[in-house]
Amino acid sequence: MALELDITKTTSCNYGTGGGTLYYVITIENNTDYIATQVVLTDNVSTNLNNPEFSLDGETWIPWNNELQISDINSNESGDIIIRGQIKAGLSGTIITNSATVKYFFCPTRPEEEL
Repeated sequence: MALELDITKTTSCNYGTGGGTLYYVITIENNTDYIATQVVLTDNVSTNLNNPEFSLDGETWIPWNNELQISDINSNESGDIIIRGQIKAGLSGTIITNSATVKYFFCPTRPEEEL
């Protein structure tokens, strides 16, 4: 088994118009038997979006600064990061998709102690 996180990024639409809101969802899955530590997500959101912000729960929104330090991701766990922004006025057409990158390290999980 390769020690890699599974990372997918989807967009809410492939075609947009100025003033509309575009959402990206980045899913990070740890399907290994190890803990992913020091996880850092980097996503340089298009300059065609105004006021990008992110959410971990879809309710609380925080300004996006192109990088997010994520707590450990345990074995066989996953999480979503939602990034949204308003498409700049005067723009319309195919949405430019960009790629997110994730840096991380793996640590073995601790075996259960016998009682």
